Amino acid sequence: MVDVAHLVPHSPDGPPRRRSRVRPWHGAVALTVVAAVGGGLWAWKPWQSVELPQSACWGVLDREAIRPFVGSDGKAVAHVQGELSAAEPLAECTVSWSPKGGLAAVDATVMRTDDALHQQDQARMADDIARGRATELPVGDQAKSWVDPVNASLIFPCPVPEAGRRTNVSILVTGDPQVPARPARELVQNRADFILELAKEVVRREGCPDVHLVDHATAVPPR
Repeated sequence: MVDVAHLVPHSPDGPPRRRSRVRPWHGAVALTVVAAVGGGLWAWKPWQSVELPQSACWGVLDREAIRPFVGSDGKAVAHVQGELSAAEPLAECTVSWSPKGGLAAVDATVMRTDDALHQQDQARMADDIARGRATELPVGDQAKSWVDPVNASLIFPCPVPEAGRRTNVSILVTGDPQVPARPARELVQNRADFILELAKEVVRREGCPDVHLVDHATAVPPR
């Protein structure tokens, strides 16, 4: 039967209009909305927080550059030993990630080497590439770089007076591949980008004649 009360307009002089009955599907819609909101909060997790330093590793890593290396909830702390100076044979920077222990999220080492060690680095690079363990990336004149699933390496000559016999620079960037929930290839690309920026900072500070680095790291090929 048709409910006439729902079809005839209400008259001010007429009897009070009947209230419409609650439809069962109204409750279902409400539950769906609540579930959707709850699901969104579960995915968003606004109670989580990521604490990052403003910069790290001699100012080369800013907050945006640190972010890909760390997890989705916790705190990153930078530790630096030594300066990017030809007078120092070794400088190190690590970005540790808490609450996860183990390897650092980022571990960068900048070494001054003599010609013998420089030749050993080149030989190691050639061997790793020949065996398929690493991929060479073009980074510019007089510089060589290669990456594997865990490490990025970059070497170049930099004969400046303060260096003495240590006329070359060797940079290694590594870190825990399990910290960020991201594809491994993207993490390798982040290391390649970082090591190039680190090399640029060394060249900027020390001169390093004849070394001309590219603006951006070449895309890491899929393995």
